[in-house]
Amino acid sequence: MIDPSRAPAAHSPGASVAVRRATACPWISSALAFAVYGATVAPTIGFGDSPELSAAALSLGVPHPTGYPLLMLLGYGFSSLLATGDPAWRLNLLGALLASAAVGFSAAFVQRLTGRAVAGWVAGLLLAFAPVFWSNATLFEVYGLHVLFVAALLFVWLRFEQDPVPSRLRLLAFMAGLSLTHHLMIGLLLPILAIAVLRHARVFSSAAELARLGVLFVLPLGLFVYLPLAALADPSVNWGDPSTSLRFWSHVTGRQYHGNLAGEASITGWQTSLDLLRRTTAGPTPLVFALTVLGVLWPFVDRRRLADADAETTRDPLRIGGVVLVALLAVGFGFGSFYQVVDRESFFINAVFATSLLAGVGVALLLDWTRRLRASAVSTVTLLAALLPVLPLWLGWSGHDRSHDFAAHDRAVALMQTLPPDALLLVEGHEGYPVVYASLIAGLRPDVLVVDCYLRIRGDGGGYGPELERIRYLQGLPAERIVPTVTATAAALGRPLFMLATSPDVDWEELGLVRVRRGVVDQLIALGSGRLPIGSLPEGEVARFENGPVLLAARVGRGRIEPGDATSLQLEWAWTGEGEPEDWTVWVVAGDAEGRMLEDERGVPLLDHTHPLGQGVSAAPDASRTPWLESVALVLPRDTPEGSTSLFAALTRDGELVPTLDDRAFVRIGTIDVAPRTRSAWRLAPKDASPHPGEHDRRVAEVAPRG
Repeated sequence: MIDPSRAPAAHSPGASVAVRRATACPWISSALAFAVYGATVAPTIGFGDSPELSAAALSLGVPHPTGYPLLMLLGYGFSSLLATGDPAWRLNLLGALLASAAVGFSAAFVQRLTGRAVAGWVAGLLLAFAPVFWSNATLFEVYGLHVLFVAALLFVWLRFEQDPVPSRLRLLAFMAGLSLTHHLMIGLLLPILAIAVLRHARVFSSAAELARLGVLFVLPLGLFVYLPLAALADPSVNWGDPSTSLRFWSHVTGRQYHGNLAGEASITGWQTSLDLLRRTTAGPTPLVFALTVLGVLWPFVDRRRLADADAETTRDPLRIGGVVLVALLAVGFGFGSFYQVVDRESFFINAVFATSLLAGVGVALLLDWTRRLRASAVSTVTLLAALLPVLPLWLGWSGHDRSHDFAAHDRAVALMQTLPPDALLLVEGHEGYPVVYASLIAGLRPDVLVVDCYLRIRGDGGGYGPELERIRYLQGLPAERIVPTVTATAAALGRPLFMLATSPDVDWEELGLVRVRRGVVDQLIALGSGRLPIGSLPEGEVARFENGPVLLAARVGRGRIEPGDATSLQLEWAWTGEGEPEDWTVWVVAGDAEGRMLEDERGVPLLDHTHPLGQGVSAAPDASRTPWLESVALVLPRDTPEGSTSLFAALTRDGELVPTLDDRAFVRIGTIDVAPRTRSAWRLAPKDASPHPGEHDRRVAEVAPRG
């Protein structure tokens, strides 16, 4: 709804043109957002939930609760229609499209609420370039569709408020039911809208109309039947296996996440939440928050007293619209404050949405006051307001540009590359999802069995026999219950067992295991196995450190690699000091020919590998002075400069560098020739050059207790 006083008279030739331009403004902001997202979208998988969601959509599987059946069907259909490029990129593009549509509906809602096109423009683009929204819009994530539902529901509800006819209420009921098939955070908005709709009870006072509304609300909930049907088909990704009524109900209600609402109301807690809201809202946050405060005043300002207000823009529905946004801000901020998870920022997205829209409303109120106090300044203020979203766009571009981000892809490929033949890899959570995608969707290393703590193994076991039946229903159990069973299964299959280096520790000694630190992956072996002995002692030594450690030899597995590839590093050590090297750490970095450490633009080392001396394994009782071999996997990121790259090693103790006897802090241990990148996505390095840090260690954890 555009204020007639801001456009040519209805009989004027320019009237229809002005109205069309104003009507198109929200969708221009949507197109602009899509252009930005398209330019910064990730070319393949990223970290977080995105690889798991992508793998589930591409295989028509079941992702983490609540299953997101609508998103899975949209993802599968979109990827099938756009049959070009990396499948994960197609899904990322769909995520960008859904987020852009959310921007358009948000702008349309604020424009209709305030009668100012520039207010909708500011609201939509502040949302588009808010850090938490932009970061999710460049990957295949759940939040773009969630915010699209929130914005579309608000837009349809406002249309109903302005003209309460049954057809609009029916559409609202259908959309509300459809939104429940996606993210449970929609439950923060639906009660607010329900209370607002009750003001028009006369519209649905008849039993027949109530029945129609009930049917329209329940009908889209039938999409949930996708989950048991997909689970019964035994897809590659089948989180929780919701093929029974109990598991289905636990899945769609997100039962395993109910315990995350564990925050405490305290001054420190609220300060942390305010800081999170500040970091997830489009900057400059002081100005945006000031406009948001103005927007909060919207329902309480009598706009009829302002010079440019008219009867059309001061009707009661517009006041109620402001109240709804304020209520959504309050419940969204409260929910984000009490919900304790790793990716907590994403759960402030409702508060960020309301903040952005209220900032747009604040722009409209500011223009109203400006027109009343100094009408000649309205054009200037309008122009400045329209340019406001340029600031978060400019400030956020470098931090949200994923167009060259292959970090998750490279890590997954390198990890699979480094595993020895027929390994069993145990993964869990966000760090493991790229590997799950690499195995199940990209088809890398079919000899390697990837077991996720939450994703049910395929029924056929990938051809690995009936032993896998023991680990089919382990999803959701704590690691201390999963690891023994998986270990016993790996031992029965004669497979070496590995886990991600980022996986948390448990009481390995109680389980009869030792965790061997091997770089991007760690190996689990039986307690008491001891370190790997050296076949033959090398002539000479590389460096002798103070207080005992001696580096006898160092070998780089692949002397020529492409950026993003992995190579193995083997170090041969001897110990001449007292006791065991329990509190010593090996530190490996990359440097140039002059010995300068290679760093990225933020000053972070390109290679920063550490592992405990001895790799966390104690020497066997009769081999305390026997030299040992350490083998680790190293990954050089894609921004490593081409040419010769040197590897340097150092030892630290209690956080302090330990020099060599000839007073060197770092010792050059090898050279890698970094060649230009030639391989496409999801291609392993040539087989004859594959590094296997565990190829000399085929031990299995055969003495581990069975679960």
